[in-house]
Amino acid sequence: MQDIRGGGGLGYAKHITFEQIILVNVNNPIIIDQEYSISHKGANVSVSSVKFQGFTGTSASGLAIQLNCSSSGCYDILLEQNNIVSAQPGKKASSFCTNAHGTARNTVPNVPCLLK
Repeated sequence: MQDIRGGGGLGYAKHITFEQIILVNVNNPIIIDQEYSISHKGANVSVSSVKFQGFTGTSASGLAIQLNCSSSGCYDILLEQNNIVSAQPGKKASSFCTNAHGTARNTVPNVPCLLK
């Protein structure tokens, strides 16, 4: 979720489900990025109860799962039944989290960075 105008925002993004997504050589297949702008941090937008379920396919970038939340954190993030591999032969897809709280079940790549 991103405000492309750079004006920031105030409010919340919650109870969002992304499911049964087929990926073919996709950049940033699973992403929450509240730190996309130095001048406008995403701390004014509360992110919670976001589900990513049933993603399958290939990632063009090495980073298949990026959960980059503001200092106030994202909560109740669920990653379930996802299988994302690198589109580049021999490379492994990876995950990255900052201030993301939630659970990953049966998800490739592994997401050990999620906080409880």
